[in-house]
Amino acid sequence: MNEVQESLADAFEEILEAFGVDVTINGQSLQATMSQNEIAIEDADAGFMKSASIDLKFLFSSLSSTPAMKDPVVIDGETYAVVAINRKPSSPIIVCEVEPA
Repeated sequence: MNEVQESLADAFEEILEAFGVDVTINGQSLQATMSQNEIAIEDADAGFMKSASIDLKFLFSSLSSTPAMKDPVVIDGETYAVVAINRKPSSPIIVCEVEPA
């Protein structure tokens, strides 16, 4: 990693310490940030969508393997499935979009 990527990774580790949630992905427990799109939540509540997805952000270096579509994810005892993966080649962070399984 270059200096900027290292700084970003260090800052993200601090965010995880302050706001991270415990997540299990493919049997591996780690910390992630979690967010939901408020508009998607309202659409799901109104019946326009099956469910609202959750975005999980991880440090890529903390994963033992790269997640794949439909991989199981457990958050607070609830099981979800990976429906999208976004990783920019130069970023130390990977984003997984999950929906209830």
